[in-house]
Amino acid sequence: MDANNTVQSILSESELQCAESFFEQVKKLGWEQTKEHLKQFLESNELKSEEEKNVFVDLLITSCIRSFQPSRDATPFWDIVGLWLDQRKLPQRVSALSQKELTVLTLTCTNLREKLKQVFACCALSGVDLNDSQQWTVIALWRLLFLNPFSTTNSYTPALSKDTVELFKGMGYPGFLIASMYYPFCADEITIDMESLWDSELPVCYKAVITFWFLATPYFQVNDRHRRKLTQNITPICNALKNHSEGLSTKLFITFVEEAMTAFWRVSYSGGNNVAALSSFGDFIAFQMSKLCSWDNKMDRRKVRNPGEKIKVGYISRNFHRQAVSFYMVNRVIHHDPNQFDVHVFVVGEYHDVLTDLFEQNAEHFQHFPNILDFATIIRAILSSDLDILIYADIGMDPITYMLSGLQLAPVQCALVGHGTTTGMPTIQYYLSGDFEATHAQVQYRERLIRLPNLGAAQHLAGQPEEVITRAELGIPEDAVVFISCANGIKHGVERDALLVKILQRVPNAWIILKPFASRSGMDHYLAQRVKAAANSAGVEDRLLIVSPVSHPASVMGLLKIADIQLDTYPYGGWTTNLEALYCGLSIVTQEGELSRSRWGAAMLRSLGVSEGIAHTPDQYVDWSVKLAEDGSLRQEICEKIKTKVVATLFNGPEAQKSYENELLKIYRETAKIAPVPNSTTEVISRKPITILTSLMPGNEENQRTAIATWKQQGFHVVSINCAEERYQLATKFPDITFVTAHRDGRAKWGKPYVYFDDLITYFRHSDYPICGIVNSDICLWKENLLQSVTEAAENSFLFGSRIDVDSLSSTQGNMYHAGFDYFFFDRRVLDLYPPEEFCLGLPWWDYWAALLPLIGPDKVPCKRVNTPIALHVKHPANWDIQSWLEMGTTLGKYLRPPFTLSQETMPRFLSETVTIIHKLSQPVAL
Repeated sequence: MDANNTVQSILSESELQCAESFFEQVKKLGWEQTKEHLKQFLESNELKSEEEKNVFVDLLITSCIRSFQPSRDATPFWDIVGLWLDQRKLPQRVSALSQKELTVLTLTCTNLREKLKQVFACCALSGVDLNDSQQWTVIALWRLLFLNPFSTTNSYTPALSKDTVELFKGMGYPGFLIASMYYPFCADEITIDMESLWDSELPVCYKAVITFWFLATPYFQVNDRHRRKLTQNITPICNALKNHSEGLSTKLFITFVEEAMTAFWRVSYSGGNNVAALSSFGDFIAFQMSKLCSWDNKMDRRKVRNPGEKIKVGYISRNFHRQAVSFYMVNRVIHHDPNQFDVHVFVVGEYHDVLTDLFEQNAEHFQHFPNILDFATIIRAILSSDLDILIYADIGMDPITYMLSGLQLAPVQCALVGHGTTTGMPTIQYYLSGDFEATHAQVQYRERLIRLPNLGAAQHLAGQPEEVITRAELGIPEDAVVFISCANGIKHGVERDALLVKILQRVPNAWIILKPFASRSGMDHYLAQRVKAAANSAGVEDRLLIVSPVSHPASVMGLLKIADIQLDTYPYGGWTTNLEALYCGLSIVTQEGELSRSRWGAAMLRSLGVSEGIAHTPDQYVDWSVKLAEDGSLRQEICEKIKTKVVATLFNGPEAQKSYENELLKIYRETAKIAPVPNSTTEVISRKPITILTSLMPGNEENQRTAIATWKQQGFHVVSINCAEERYQLATKFPDITFVTAHRDGRAKWGKPYVYFDDLITYFRHSDYPICGIVNSDICLWKENLLQSVTEAAENSFLFGSRIDVDSLSSTQGNMYHAGFDYFFFDRRVLDLYPPEEFCLGLPWWDYWAALLPLIGPDKVPCKRVNTPIALHVKHPANWDIQSWLEMGTTLGKYLRPPFTLSQETMPRFLSETVTIIHKLSQPVAL
C-alpha cells in the first residue's frame, strides 16, 4: 500500500474533503491572501483539536507542494514551506504523535523530498536572493526533518554505494543537498572543500545545511564511523567559518554551535579520545565570541585578596534543576565553607524547580537569566561579580554555556564532570575530576586535569525509593534473577546487544529490564526494535523487557528495588544510574576502559571495597554477569558491604567538599601570583604550543627519554604514534607523552612495526595545529628559546635540518650529519603537498621525501634549512637493510627522476645528488 492509500485508509471522508476544498479555494488567491486566509481558518473553531489542525495543515501543504511547478525562481516554494513550518510547529521528536498524525506527516515529508529534488534540478542555487525568512525556513527544514534522527521519514543507512556517491558528487552542490535529505548520516563517504563552499555564491542557508550534513550524527545507532567523520570534518569547517566570519550572524553562530555540540555529545557515547577535534571547536568558539563580545569582556587582571578576605567562586549552568547535573553538583553549593568562599550561582534558562531552590537557598548570591540569548546581561552580571574562579558545571550539554565559556569571564575558569569529556576550550584552565581517571588521562584533556579523591563529588539523593511497579505487574517470576539498566538509550550501542543476549542464554532464569527513556517523547522505536530483534533471533525475547518512561528519580529507584543486578553501559557508563543502584544495594557489572566515562562504575565499586563485577573485556562482562546471577550468596554479601558503606562514601557531601575546596584554594594561590590575564581570547589561542610527532621505539629508552625531555623543556607538546603493542609497552615508561595508536604498520612488508609517514601527515590533517613538527625520537634539541625561534621561522614556511653526531650527550665535540635530516617544522598548508606513499619512519629515504616535496611541488613554500647546531644525536649503527634502501630509493626516484637507471650500483650517486639538490633549493638559515 502506497503512502496515499495509507492516508486515505485512516482519515475520514470529511477530513480529506476539508483539506481538498480549502486547497481549491487558495489556488484562486494570491500568496499573501492564502497565508492570511489559512491563519484565519486555523484560528476559527472549525478544527476541534490540535491533531485535527496538524492533519489539516499537512494535507493542505502536501497539495500545495504537489502543485508547485519548479522554475528558475524557487522563492515561492520556500514561502509555502515557511507557512507550513510556522503553522505546523513540528516537534523535535515525533514519538508522541498519534498514528494518524504520524502517517499524514510522513506523506508530507515524502512529497517534500521528491519536490525538492525537482527544485534543485531546475532552480538556480547561486546568486538567488532569498530573504532572511526564507533562508531560515531552509535551515529549519533540514534541522527538523532531514538531519533529525527522530524525523518521521529518516532511517539509519549504514553506507552509500560507490555509484550513488559518484552520482551526487557529479551533481555538485545540488547533489549534496539532495544526498543530505535521503542519506543524513552518510556524509563521511563524500569529500568537500569547506573553504570553497563558504567562498561560493550560494545563499548562506544552503552553505549551512551542507555544513550541518557533515556534522549530522544519529542517536541510537551512533558508532565510531560517525565519530571519525565528525573529528575529521570539524577542523576544516571551523577554519572556513573563521575565514568567512563576516557572513556568520549571531543566530547562525548559535545554530552551528548547537549542531556541532550535539554531534560531539552523541559521538562521545561511542568512545574515543576527541581532544584534538574538540580543541578545534573550542578555538572557533573563543575566536567568534571574542569578536562578538569584545566590547563586554573587560577582565584585565587577576585579583589578590587581602588576608581573611573570601574567595569569590561562581557556578554557571543551564541544568541547575531536576536533572542529573544538579544531583552531583548541588552539594558543591550546599556544603561550601562560608568563611572562606563567597558563592555566586548563575542559572541560565527558564527552568526553576525544587533543585533550583536548593541552589538559591545555599548561595550568597543567586542570579537567574531566563532569556538565554541575552548575552550582554549575563556577561555583565558575571563580570560585575568580581569572581576569582568561575566554574562551568557541564560544558558540552548546552550551546549557550559553551559559548559563554569562550570568554575569560574570571581570572581562572574550571570545568566539572557534568559531561565526561574535555571541553576543548582555550579559556578553561582546569578540569576537576576524580581519582577514577586513568594514569595517562591528561592526554584526554586540553585543560589541566585535577584528580580529586573518589569521584571528586558526593551525590545528592533525590529522595527515598518509591515503588511504582512490581515484578508481578511485569510478568516476572519472583524467583527470577533480574538485571536492570536505567541508562539513557543512547548508551546502548548496537555492538552490546549481543552481550545482553548471551547473558540471557547462559542464565535461563534471568530477566533483563531496560528503562532507556526519560520521557515518552524520548522513546524511539528503532532502538526497541533493534534490541528486541537481537533477543528474538536467539529465542530469549520473552525475558527482555523495555519498560515505559519513569522520569522521577525516586520512582526510578523504586524500579531498581525489584532488581538484583545493575548492568552498566560501555563505553559511556553510568554516573547517576550507578549511584542510585548502589544506594539500593545492587551489585553492578561494569566494563572499565581508558576513558573516564568508562571508569565511573569501577571506581564506585572499588571505593566500597568491591572488586566483583569489574570487567575489562566484553567476555569478562558476560562472565561476571553469569557469576553474580548464579551465586545468590555472593550477591547478598556484596549487597551488605555496599549498604554498610555507600552513604558515608558516595553520598557524603560535607566530607567530599573538603578536598574539593582545598583544591580550589590551591588553584587560587597558584594563579593569584600571575599578573595579567589576556584581555582577548585570541591571545590565548595564539600561544598554543607546537606539537612534535615522533615514533618512540622500545629499547634505548634512556636516550629517548633524555631527548624528549629537551623538547618538553622548550615547551613543545609531544605525541608518539605506535602500534598497539608498543603503545602499551611504552606508555608506562613515558607517562608524560601522548600516545596515538597506529592502525597499520610495516610488519607485513618489513617485519617490524614501522610507522608510515602518511599516518603522521593524516594525524596533523585531522588536528588544528597551525605549525607541525616531526622529529626523530632520539634527537636532543639544544637552543635557548627554541620554541619561539621555530614558531617565527616556520610560519608559512618549511623548516628542517640535520643533527650533530656525538659519542655521548656529555660530549661537546661532534660532526654534522650531511647525509640526512632529523627534524622538520612546517606550516600546516604543507600537509597537502604529500601524496600517499609507502615511506616509513625508521627506514631509509623518508627524510628526503619529507624535505623534497615542499621544494619541488607546484605550490611554492619557503623552505629553510637550519645550518646552526641545534640538534644532538648519540651515534649508533643503522638498522635498515639493503632491500629497503633500494626499494624506497626507487620510490623517491618516481618524483625526482635521475638521468640514469636506478640500481644497487647507482643508488649511492642518486642519494648524493638528492642531498645536493635539497641543499641548493633550500635557503640556509641560522636559529
